[in-house]
Amino acid sequence: MQLIIKNIIIVLKRFGVSCLLAVTGLAIAFAVFYMTAVQSYYDLRFDRNFEKASSIFLFSRVFPSSGVDFFSTNTIEPGVCAERYPEIRNYCYLRSGEYKFTLNDDNRIEERYFYENLTSASIGLIDMFKPKVIQGDIKQAFTQGYAMLTKSAAKKLFGEKYPVGEKIFYNNNSDELVTVTVAAVCADFPENCSLENGVYQFQPELDRRFSGFTTYFEIIPSDKDILQKKMNDDQYEPLIPLPMPSADKRIWQFKLTALPDVHFRFPPQGEKPVTVIILLMSVGILLLVVSYINFLNFSVAMAPFRFKSITLRKILGENAFMLKLSMVIETVFFSFMAFLLSILFIFFLNTGALRDFFRADLAIAANPGLLFFIGIFSIMAGFLSGLYPAFYTTAFNPAMAIRHKK
Repeated sequence: MQLIIKNIIIVLKRFGVSCLLAVTGLAIAFAVFYMTAVQSYYDLRFDRNFEKASSIFLFSRVFPSSGVDFFSTNTIEPGVCAERYPEIRNYCYLRSGEYKFTLNDDNRIEERYFYENLTSASIGLIDMFKPKVIQGDIKQAFTQGYAMLTKSAAKKLFGEKYPVGEKIFYNNNSDELVTVTVAAVCADFPENCSLENGVYQFQPELDRRFSGFTTYFEIIPSDKDILQKKMNDDQYEPLIPLPMPSADKRIWQFKLTALPDVHFRFPPQGEKPVTVIILLMSVGILLLVVSYINFLNFSVAMAPFRFKSITLRKILGENAFMLKLSMVIETVFFSFMAFLLSILFIFFLNTGALRDFFRADLAIAANPGLLFFIGIFSIMAGFLSGLYPAFYTTAFNPAMAIRHKK
């Protein structure tokens, strides 16, 4: 072990600048790979964090003449579908928007307003999406006049105060002051899902003219195609949107999209998750490969300058295996040092302007598994990339090396 440490110190003294550049380049590659992997995982896991994710389907209608998906429903249509089609085991409709909340019913106290997302949903949300309740009674929260807060919203509105039983106020779309009582607090939903964190309240059925709701059905995955075909063949009149786009009611097509596929098939405007994932992972992997090739080239380039010392050590009787092993461990050491340096780069990149280009949480504490994987990879890749330089440098016959030197 002392010999290995001594060799590393000698290399650092003789090739300090070259080592620093090679390690820094590899560290940057590790940092870029980490960031691209985190974002790709974020997109690949979108909406897959719900227990029933594979059984939840987004309902939409397509107008064939334009091919545009129409997601808006009213509160009557989901129940009508559930009654008509036995394949539907449960349903949930919801609508979200940002509102101004206050803890005081005095509208004049402007400084006490909090902007927070308000989601009005049917009671089916409880069983389909299964919010993790921290405090209170979630069933009571989904009754008229009550509400459920996610953990972050509860902290924003009440700080460390126990929120259950407290009242909050907001102005609805008609500018009427609405009072609701907090009945439950649930854990925050992950950022990579379709549900927003904030305030949740029960949405009773409204007149068919009031639309703008998003509807999800709980269906056994094997029944999805059967149900979709039934809907399209049936052309059930209550599902034909109002106002009628045409006198022909059979121009509408009905579609059911699995919840985990929604993010990829209907991405936010201007985004292309599949393309972004392929591009990001390609850049991350290619940069890592190129960096290790450069690192290998650096190790081989040092060989001519080490022939003399290696030759002398072989003449003095040092074991050839130990020579090779010491050189491999040197490479592993520098590879692992690059990994440790990349952690520092990740920390600064996560606090800089570059952070705004990523929707995923790049914090080291949020991705320990990935960081552990990269650390193990750095050791394995360092070992493999050190084999060729180790065998190449120690392959020369001592007598031939001395003769060549003379």
